[in-house]
Amino acid sequence: MSEKKMKSALELAMERLDAESGAAPRLSDEQKAAIAEIDKRTQAKLAEMQIMHQKNLAEAAGDYAQIIELEEAMRSGKLKLEESAEEEKQAVRKQ
Repeated sequence: MSEKKMKSALELAMERLDAESGAAPRLSDEQKAAIAEIDKRTQAKLAEMQIMHQKNLAEAAGDYAQIIELEEAMRSGKLKLEESAEEEKQAVRKQ
């Protein structure tokens, strides 16, 4: 006798989403490794940027205009780095 297990709302929603948009393609082990390497490299660059940012903030103590400029440069640099990493990951996914 076969019993059917009831599905949770999440499972039903995920099935509906997969049916509407198509399931995401499976990544090969090589693609997964390449994406992991991109993430690792990006995290290292972000950590380096953060260290330099903290150093620059300490040097700019009291100069509020420079602090604002440094904060904006950090935000901009972080955004560019993340966008670049995402573009690299998309290229790997398309392989």
